[in-house]
Amino acid sequence: MSTTDYRWNQTQAAADYDAAAPVIHPQYVTVQEEVLAALPFGAEGACRLVEIGGGSGRLVERVLEEFPQATAVVMDQSEPFLGVAQG
Repeated sequence: MSTTDYRWNQTQAAADYDAAAPVIHPQYVTVQEEVLAALPFGAEGACRLVEIGGGSGRLVERVLEEFPQATAVVMDQSEPFLGVAQG
């Protein structure tokens, strides 16, 4: 399968999935909260996070809210999902 055939290379599909993710995955927010709680640094420390397969960047967005000194890079094979992340 080429990257152009990837199912999330449809802009509307990526946006719709992103909007529905908390409903589709009932533990979506809980998982994000657990990841935040498990990070091995304090909110005041500077760090750089790289999320591979980050989709729309919702997890990175939560990290940056919780850890204002952090910077992040979101990588994903879906250009439309990255567009949602930049939006």
